[in-house]
Amino acid sequence: MVIDPNTVMATLRADGLAVVPGVLDIATCSDVVARLEDVLVRRSEQGMFCGNAEYQVLYNYFMEDRALLPLIAPDIVDQVMKAAIDDDYVLISPSARNRQRRTDFQATSATSGIGWHIDSRRVGGMDPVVLRPSPIFFAIVVLDPLGPKNGATEYLVGSHLRYERPPDRDAKHEDRRVLEAEPGTIVFMDSALWHRVGPPSTERRWTLFNMYGPWFMKPYFDFSTMFSSDEADRMPPKYQQLLHYDSRPPRDHTESTITLRRVREAEGL
Repeated sequence: MVIDPNTVMATLRADGLAVVPGVLDIATCSDVVARLEDVLVRRSEQGMFCGNAEYQVLYNYFMEDRALLPLIAPDIVDQVMKAAIDDDYVLISPSARNRQRRTDFQATSATSGIGWHIDSRRVGGMDPVVLRPSPIFFAIVVLDPLGPKNGATEYLVGSHLRYERPPDRDAKHEDRRVLEAEPGTIVFMDSALWHRVGPPSTERRWTLFNMYGPWFMKPYFDFSTMFSSDEADRMPPKYQQLLHYDSRPPRDHTESTITLRRVREAEGL
């Protein structure tokens, strides 16, 4: 599939969200869903965080199943994130989410995503403001049919340009839209877009929410502890970059005074 990342970026900048269908085939989506269900069972049996009976959440979904790791770096995601952030962008937080009411799952942990919110960052001490332009973007990988009947993400077109948090998480916005997409679609979303998860249903709807940002931004998790040194050495360079291996701070100034490894190597430092 040949997709112009500049076209995607134009829509993303204007609307806060851009939909690219047909990136993954149906067989791949079905295989990923089966693997996620297996991870869910394994984590639940071990008493690990999995969300609750109305919203299942698997952070770092590739920890137990390395076959899921390539989903952090599809080619179209790489192209768009380079255009949206820069060549050295990194993964900030990966999660698999299923807004499904289930009777086979008893966990009760609270989850993020409920109520109108943004995922961008604010700075400014006593009078914080949302960073502009947005430094963070999502690539949402749709694995099941997504629509208004199964808790799909709701959003307000163009709200990312306000660069402010929604004042009322429970407000009723008549102009809200519901994200509708077929399996295999990748949806790019500006982190400043006002959005919320829809109401749960009994229908399954697994999606991956991969958050990306600039290399100097701290990730939600220490990815380096999830992989052995041998695994890290065998990773493709793109995975090493996304998982912060190329941008971990040096031990101290005797090792280097530059954090970004690609820059160090290019300059012979």
